[in-house]
Amino acid sequence: MNRSRQARPPAGNLRRGFSLMELLAALVVLAVLLAFLWPVLTQVTRKADLATCGSNLRQVGVAVHHYIQENGGWCPGPIGSSVKPYTKGKWIRNPSGLPDFIYPYFSLPIPAPDESAVVEILRCPATRKLLAERGLSLNSEYFEYKGTRQEDGTTLRPFGYAASDSPTVPRRKLSEIPYPTRVFVLADRCKPLGAEATAMHGTVRNVLYLDGHVALSEP
Repeated sequence: MNRSRQARPPAGNLRRGFSLMELLAALVVLAVLLAFLWPVLTQVTRKADLATCGSNLRQVGVAVHHYIQENGGWCPGPIGSSVKPYTKGKWIRNPSGLPDFIYPYFSLPIPAPDESAVVEILRCPATRKLLAERGLSLNSEYFEYKGTRQEDGTTLRPFGYAASDSPTVPRRKLSEIPYPTRVFVLADRCKPLGAEATAMHGTVRNVLYLDGHVALSEP
């Protein structure tokens, strides 16, 4: 009686696992590739954050001009130098900070008086990443409002200025400002809380001017 024999695959078709040396060689090649690609990827990410930040500031500029148009040519204010990315319903009804004044122009639902609302447009993505890495509050200040130094040594603040430790500076009418293209409104913070970076976008930062355009500036 003939016994059936199981067919054996040809020797050339036998599967062989990777040796330790082959795995090590593959890891070395991968590490070398990452070393070359990492600076490129970092640069791409930085440029993307810079573009997103600039786009956000342009939207802030549009909201500011909507406010001006609906309020007799007056700029929002007076406000303090700290511009944080959130507001509350009661603050919108009785505004004192820039988010409170311009929130209604972002087509977002108005929160109840005691409810908070995040204004994501007032968050720079590069600063947001740094704050998250350092375990700091994402509701920290992302942009700063300082005003523009004039030739006579005074500081022009179109939104006025309100602080507990200094006299209140009244807000201005847009028609009173001769060169709105030269007066900056908001700029990237150079040093978020607990950070050591001198600029959030490498060697430059975004600046929003009163006429609504955004340009790059050195810290």
